[in-house]
Amino acid sequence: MNDWYCKTCFRVFHKSCIKDQIIVEEFQCIYCLKIKQIENNKTLRINTIEKPLLNKLLSFVLRNLEIFVSSDLYLYFAVKESHIKSKCLIFKSLDLLSIDHKMKNNVYNYVQEFENDFKHFIHNYKV
Repeated sequence: MNDWYCKTCFRVFHKSCIKDQIIVEEFQCIYCLKIKQIENNKTLRINTIEKPLLNKLLSFVLRNLEIFVSSDLYLYFAVKESHIKSKCLIFKSLDLLSIDHKMKNNVYNYVQEFENDFKHFIHNYKV
C-alpha cells in the first residue's frame, strides 16, 4: 500500500511523506492530531476565544492574506474543478469563498482549523 488514509478526515498521504512509524488502522494525519491535541489539553484551551470573535478575527486575517494572493483565486476552483486532472487529484475542493463562508457562520472553533483549511486550499491550488 502506497497511500495512508487518515481515519478522522479525508486526507491521504504518500507513505514516503510520513516521517513517523504508524499503524495503518490508527493513522491520523498531523492536521487532525493538532486539533485533537488542542481539544485534549486544558492548557491549550485556557485562552480559547469565543467562536464569534475568533471567526471575526480570522476574517481579518483572511482579508490581509488576500493582499498576498491573487483575487482571482476566489473563483479559481469553480473553473478548475471542471478540468479532468483536477477531478482525479483533488478529493475535496476548498476555495477562499468557502473559507470565508465558514467564518461568517462561526464554524471555526480553533485557529488551527482555519490554518488546516488554508493549507488545504494552498495544496489544491498547487495541484
